[in-house]
Amino acid sequence: MLNFPKSKRVLKKKSYDDTLSCGKKAVSSLLVIIAKNSENPRLGLIVSRKVGKAHQRNKVKRRVREIFRLAYPELVKKLKADIVVIARPEASHATYRSLKQAFEACTDRLAWLLQKQSQQEDQKIAE
Repeated sequence: MLNFPKSKRVLKKKSYDDTLSCGKKAVSSLLVIIAKNSENPRLGLIVSRKVGKAHQRNKVKRRVREIFRLAYPELVKKLKADIVVIARPEASHATYRSLKQAFEACTDRLAWLLQKQSQQEDQKIAE
């Protein structure tokens, strides 16, 4: 894997479970992205058999990894969170461009949601 080291991947079941249970969710027709605050953005992928056969699932995973890899510098600035991407069945027929648009729309929404959450927590602390 060129330029996608283990430090940028969610690897442990506990990390997946924490993100899935406590994270904020953004939904599109192609992807569901769940994010939980963390120091360095990491990517976890869930692509079930509903998406298609193995070669289709692998294609979706490769595309999402590449989108994440290219967006990483921007994600570090706007969204410091572990991200778990759940691919929907429609993702297997989507183009790279449409997957990228769905990913960006979801991460923008998550950045807003996490910023809003941190502001609310700051207000609670101030009170």
